[in-house]
Amino acid sequence: MVRGCASSGWATFTTPPLIGLYLLHQRIEDNRRPNIPPRILSDVDDTIKCSGGPRGGGVDEAGYRKEVYPGTVQFMLEVARGSQLSPEPPKVRLLSARPKKLGFLKMTPTSRVAREFRRVAEENGLGAWGIDFEGSQYGRLRDLLPALRGDFRKFGKTKLKNWAEVLGNDLGQAKAIFIGDDGQGDVQAALSMARFGPPFAAAFIHQVAQKVPSNTGHPRVFFFGSYLEASQLALQQRLISLEGSQRVRQAVESCNLVKLCRLHREDPIKYAKYPCRDGRTLYWPDGRVANLELSEDQTVRIRSCGFPTAHPEINRGGRCDTLLAELELQLEVKSRWSSPLRGLSGLSQWLGRGEKTRCGEFGRGETFAEVQEKIDAMVAALKKEQADEVKKKDYCIEELNKNKISADGKKRQGEGLDATVQDLKEKLKAVEVDTKELDGEVLELKKQQKLAAQNREKENSEFQKVVQEQRQTQVLLKKAMQVLAGFYNKPLESFLQDPKEPETFGSYKKAGGNGVMLMLQQLIADAKAMEVESSTAEREAQKDYEAFGKETINALKTKGKALEDKAAEKAKLEEKFVMTRQSKKGVEKEVDTLADTEVQLHETCDFTLQNFDARQMARSAEVESLFDAKNFLKGVK
Repeated sequence: MVRGCASSGWATFTTPPLIGLYLLHQRIEDNRRPNIPPRILSDVDDTIKCSGGPRGGGVDEAGYRKEVYPGTVQFMLEVARGSQLSPEPPKVRLLSARPKKLGFLKMTPTSRVAREFRRVAEENGLGAWGIDFEGSQYGRLRDLLPALRGDFRKFGKTKLKNWAEVLGNDLGQAKAIFIGDDGQGDVQAALSMARFGPPFAAAFIHQVAQKVPSNTGHPRVFFFGSYLEASQLALQQRLISLEGSQRVRQAVESCNLVKLCRLHREDPIKYAKYPCRDGRTLYWPDGRVANLELSEDQTVRIRSCGFPTAHPEINRGGRCDTLLAELELQLEVKSRWSSPLRGLSGLSQWLGRGEKTRCGEFGRGETFAEVQEKIDAMVAALKKEQADEVKKKDYCIEELNKNKISADGKKRQGEGLDATVQDLKEKLKAVEVDTKELDGEVLELKKQQKLAAQNREKENSEFQKVVQEQRQTQVLLKKAMQVLAGFYNKPLESFLQDPKEPETFGSYKKAGGNGVMLMLQQLIADAKAMEVESSTAEREAQKDYEAFGKETINALKTKGKALEDKAAEKAKLEEKFVMTRQSKKGVEKEVDTLADTEVQLHETCDFTLQNFDARQMARSAEVESLFDAKNFLKGVK
């Protein structure tokens, strides 16, 4: 970055040898390139107009809110015209951090800034020039919260994104120029534009946060204190014409702020504060009529006399002293070097004089060798840009390939996890079906076990009843036999020893009582047999019941173990299912991250990859033109 005076806020001015070199280089380039005007993209607050400080949405407290900086619009017009004074300069597009959703913050044709653009365009006979409202871009609401905490990186990233959207991949656009300030992320955005964006010619950064010279290390990012200084920096870079830089100075010279500042210099006490407006008449704070002819420019805000703060200080922050000093210094340099600026012959006169200027780095008369060294430095910077772009191209190709390979791998992994999830679902479903069947079988076994117990209890109750009845029958029959035995005078035991069923029943006789006794004896024997049979059946039933109970208990144990195994299997499957789903979500997140990375890579790489050859050729042509200038200087020597 080429800078000159930094002390006292004075502007940076082009030294004579570099102006001559500019003329020489411009003439060479005019024969090489078509006249394609640059595209201008600009911030608003603290760049075009003063924000008034944090309450106004910015940082600059040296001026008053909504005042347009002197020479701003004229500078943008001259940069849009270019060094060859294009008759149809493109309109300025805004890259503002103001949230797009807050519609009342958008620039409109009736705003102060828009009116100033219209006024300057009409004065220069370019009534159709101004702000491209449709092509302008604004910020996002979600960037405001970090900004309120002092982090403006989101603003810078949004502006870079908007920069790419505004310009697109317009190969016919020779160059684009960004104008911003150092208050809210514009420096970061400018550096990113220079490295990654569409055709980049330069970035001009208005210093409002830092009042000392800054250096980003990039040869095409320039810092300036006023638009006088910006015009000189643009002149050094062949971005505006000499006539254009003079018009910027004239615009500053004739602006309302300079008029008020000169009055302030005459009498700082009398003209310490702004006048105010009552109808069409201006009044000073002491009530005197202000005999001023103020133009329609927006470099000051003439407020109503009834407004509580209608009389702010004119020289707030010492800006009048700085502005007037810059004007006087530029006028001095212009008068000293106006005559040698005629053609290429003036170049040799300049270089031969060794005239002294009053500024820093380039403030001495330069020899041919020194100018050639500067050309070599410019060539080295261009070659470095070419090498950096080659590295960036290689980096982009490599990263895009890596991203694609990783994304494809993750997608395949995700598909495999999908299949695993489906398989686990089927297995879980099968386990649930088996568990349900086992539960049904266990329920049936318990039901049968209960029924068997109930039946056994019923059978035992019947057995007890039968045994009791048979025993009672035996007792009754024995008593009957005892009665009959006494009747027939025969001991009962004789009847009981060898009971035989009588062959026939004849007519009743006393001596025939043996048949009755035998019959009773047979009934007693039958009762005993039935008791024995019932006892045997009871024992068999009890034995069967116990065997069934053991089988049922074993079956229940087996089914219970099977249920435990199924529960353990289900728990493992569910755990694996949850882990697989988590893995799947992780893979999906990685796929989304890779997709976002791919988008970011395309945002930063597409332009470079698509326009690599054209940009390399353009830089090579520029290097060749610088070598032509160097060879010319050798011939002059």
